[in-house]
Amino acid sequence: MGQSDLKKIQLLPEHIIDQIKAGEVIERPSTLLKELLENAVDAGSTQIDIELANNGLDLVSVKDNGKGIPFEDLDLAFCRHATSKIENFEDLYKLSTYGFRGEALASIASISKLSCISNPKGRPEGTIKIHGGEVVTLDQDREAINEPGTSMYIRDLFYNTPARMKFIQSKTSERNQLDKIVKAFLLTQPNIKISVKWDDQDKKVYSACGEDLKKRVEETIKKNRPLNLVELNSTYDQTKFRVFLSRESSRGNAGKSQFLFVNGRLVQDTAIHKIILNSSYSLWPQGETGNYCAYIDIPSERVDVNIHPNKIQVKFFEAPKIYSLVSSAIKDGLAKQRRETPQPRQEQNTFIPSIGAEKQAKEVEYRSFDFDSSNSSLQNYFDRLDNAHSQPRPDNTSEYNLLSTFEDCSIFSYEDKIYLVSTPELMAKWLGCLLSTGDKTPMPLLVSQPLKLLKKVSSPFQNQLLEIGFEIDDIGENNYVLRTFPQCLKNFPFKEYLASLLNQGKTLNELSKLCIKDQTLWSRQHRKALEELSLPDLLKEDIVVELNRQRLKKLL
Repeated sequence: MGQSDLKKIQLLPEHIIDQIKAGEVIERPSTLLKELLENAVDAGSTQIDIELANNGLDLVSVKDNGKGIPFEDLDLAFCRHATSKIENFEDLYKLSTYGFRGEALASIASISKLSCISNPKGRPEGTIKIHGGEVVTLDQDREAINEPGTSMYIRDLFYNTPARMKFIQSKTSERNQLDKIVKAFLLTQPNIKISVKWDDQDKKVYSACGEDLKKRVEETIKKNRPLNLVELNSTYDQTKFRVFLSRESSRGNAGKSQFLFVNGRLVQDTAIHKIILNSSYSLWPQGETGNYCAYIDIPSERVDVNIHPNKIQVKFFEAPKIYSLVSSAIKDGLAKQRRETPQPRQEQNTFIPSIGAEKQAKEVEYRSFDFDSSNSSLQNYFDRLDNAHSQPRPDNTSEYNLLSTFEDCSIFSYEDKIYLVSTPELMAKWLGCLLSTGDKTPMPLLVSQPLKLLKKVSSPFQNQLLEIGFEIDDIGENNYVLRTFPQCLKNFPFKEYLASLLNQGKTLNELSKLCIKDQTLWSRQHRKALEELSLPDLLKEDIVVELNRQRLKKLL
């Protein structure tokens, strides 16, 4: 390369810089619409009217009834980095508004023909027209004092940057992107009345519905029939998660409405998207997904929204906690709804009442006894049972009722009969069934549980634990943290005893023997074990035996 071929370094003209910067902020009509709607919401609007022509390329119009822009600030509003939202760097971590950089209006003005009419309350109307970054008109009509608000008209987008038109996709794709932005604001602003007009079509109006977010969700994403939505909520450490899931599902993502909002912003987060879909497996058939609208409200200082020009990505400072909150909220919420949904009544000869059904213990002498081995005898116990038979029979006798517990056995009644159960064998069988046939999907703990062990856990044993859903991490000096546990042990008191189990170097089946040492804990768990196992099988295996006067004599 000769010296004459060397090109001189020079500063780019301001209008070229603006057009380059605009490409980072305004990629397509939908990003333009998003910026205008954010400004309208930040202005405190209660009504927004949207009009679109030729998928936003010919016209994007947004009218609001917000605070308006004072005339003396009207030209400044379209200068780059002019904003009323922040004053110093620290304000970036205390944001309560959508916009904050002061780039959007300047970017829009540099690549379109823009008109803005604004009325602050009780003040004259101001008008500014900008073509390709150059101010064409700046007027104030002192006689026009109208209702407060701002009207933005963006025409001929990219007219002066034709190269950007190459990146405009098909009409269908651009329409879908615009529609997604409109829906996003409908789904986050239920208290705002919003109207939308596409080309020559009739205007569609979405009335404000106050705090009834579910109504707005149904109205926004329904197709040709009403939606059957599941609503789930959870809160942890000042972070709130709320999600609406459709029961309807299908394969693929075509036509799906799947939205994630963080502090009211529409964002893209692949990890959370996958967690939502994976956690909803019990709601949708395998291989299918449905619609969802998910909302995360988190203190602004715990999330960074300033990592992408379009603010479509955010960074959580404690992402694992957010992932755990989302996962547990959906899985636990769906499981709870399944338990609360009435199930078909099973035949009584199955001896398996519906798992998780609430038991209303009634203080009726027929089935409630105070057994004290120090001052009562089993013979007297049977006498009292005989007397109870002469009383009217209550409706809910087909329940397992714990009567008394001992070191290695307990006594319970079921359908007018008295049984003796071997506690260690019952718990061992229950745990074995849970681990062999139950769902071993790892369930993340909202807060990882520390485990202080006496010795190091071998890698093979760690792998065995991982295979059945227990993930423990070694953090040094025999300190571990429990990250996940198997779904099937959600109702089992594993957390209280896992450290003891690992310290003794025993297998998981030994967990049952540790549990029964805690009588209070055992009395809470014994009913679950009896409900989930077959009583006839327990009788065959001599884990449970029926007590009567003849057998009582042999025992005594």
